[in-house]
Amino acid sequence: MRLAIYHPSTSAAWADHRRGRRCPRRPEGRLIPDGHSPYKVSDLGYLRLSFTYPPAAALLFTPLAALPAQLAWAVMASASVLALALVIRVAVAAVPYWRFPAGWSTLLLTVAMLGLVPVWRTVGLGQVNVLLMAIVAVDVLTVTARGSRWGGLGVGVAAAVKLVPLIFVAHLFLTGKRAAAARALAVFAGLQGLTLLIAPQDSAYWTSYVFQTGRIGPAQQPYNQSLDGLMTRVTGAAPWSAHAAWVIGAVLAVPALMLVLSYHRRGHEVSALCVTACFGLLLAPVSWLPCWVWIAPVVVALSSWLQATWRGAGQRRAARWQRWAGAGVVIGVTAAFTSTYSVPVGQQRHQTLGSFWFFVLSNPYVLTTIAMALVLGAAALRRDDQLDDPRSSGQSPVAEQDASRSSLVAAGYHGVTGSAS
Repeated sequence: MRLAIYHPSTSAAWADHRRGRRCPRRPEGRLIPDGHSPYKVSDLGYLRLSFTYPPAAALLFTPLAALPAQLAWAVMASASVLALALVIRVAVAAVPYWRFPAGWSTLLLTVAMLGLVPVWRTVGLGQVNVLLMAIVAVDVLTVTARGSRWGGLGVGVAAAVKLVPLIFVAHLFLTGKRAAAARALAVFAGLQGLTLLIAPQDSAYWTSYVFQTGRIGPAQQPYNQSLDGLMTRVTGAAPWSAHAAWVIGAVLAVPALMLVLSYHRRGHEVSALCVTACFGLLLAPVSWLPCWVWIAPVVVALSSWLQATWRGAGQRRAARWQRWAGAGVVIGVTAAFTSTYSVPVGQQRHQTLGSFWFFVLSNPYVLTTIAMALVLGAAALRRDDQLDDPRSSGQSPVAEQDASRSSLVAAGYHGVTGSAS
């Protein structure tokens, strides 16, 4: 059974409806307590979408109804750009190696990443993807990392808006932040419970609408970059495609879990967080192109790894061919999320491109992520074995321990690119 946990509708579109547009009987700026359920509306905003976020999302979006429609969109766009800069700044501070000034790096990377397809689509549509990413990144990489009692609250809020961020609760638990994981679950449950007290009619979301993926949009379209979307396209929407997607997800969970634990153990928290994020996007029944905004911190982690490779931070400098190969990997992954070519689903286009190229061009994010997960999972496993066996370097255990400490930045740095998995 598929869960409708991702949706292409926008917060601005919901605010547009809340002020009464396309529903003249409703006074402007009315709140949820008027008894109207957002799940019974199928023409929100200019995209004519249905609302399939959890009930708490409607409550959190309502304040936008106090603003004029154009201003509401401008507020969302501006907030998204600022949130993107915040994510980049936090990531730059958290990666193991960064040789450039943080301020200038944040500014330049923010401008450059506005060209990434998921980012500019999110900003253009007024969606909340970047905002939720910023909330999670600040919570996990800064607040929770410092042992604050507020740790986990941001993850709970993000999960209350979209269900997929619930995977970060598992991330907190696996990385030893169990108190933060418990707080995240409590915030999630509290916000949903509060919303149901205010609007009890929205309880139908948990018993009906959450299972209706048709409200989100056709999963077969290439705009859906998830395992479920891939299998639906490959099998021609066969009834068993969803089950096959879950099986593939279970197989990929092994390298994903290995990468998360390996990176966390070495202090590569940005990479560990991005592994969790992208694995969640693969598992989601529907992950539209704008949902993949996590490519932004992925690029930061890739850039950090590339700088360490060329600089030789803490260890012998990599060979020239390895440095250029690393640069090619970074460019290739970034290009996959910058110049995405969306292939329409149709027999004529299928015949024109051929089966192989149709498969590749209709699943760019999924295939890139899977390839990175498998390659980097193997690389991380090999490096773990080398670090665990002092004889692999020909040094004594004491000397190996000292060398490992002195090269903490570079240890397992091939795994930093696992942020894309």
